[in-house]
Amino acid sequence: MFAEFLCALLVMAGLATRLAAIPLVVAMGVAAFVAHGADPWTMAAATNGSKQPALMFLTVFLALVFTGAGGYSLDAQVVPRIKRRKRYG
Repeated sequence: MFAEFLCALLVMAGLATRLAAIPLVVAMGVAAFVAHGADPWTMAAATNGSKQPALMFLTVFLALVFTGAGGYSLDAQVVPRIKRRKRYG
């Protein structure tokens, strides 16, 4: 619940994106390899479920762990201001 709700909100908002994406990577790994362990890899071969959606999200969240949110995220807007305030405050 923590990963699927709170961490997903943080990723959507662009706050603490790298840290928030780590529990999401773990959750998607568990979903793909434990919950859907016996399911096929692709949706085309599936009748009841597959690993593909969980692995797709795992890939995206893993990319966010390594790259961060980017220049338009709230992290990129807020963190420099906090550093300036600490330096001059």
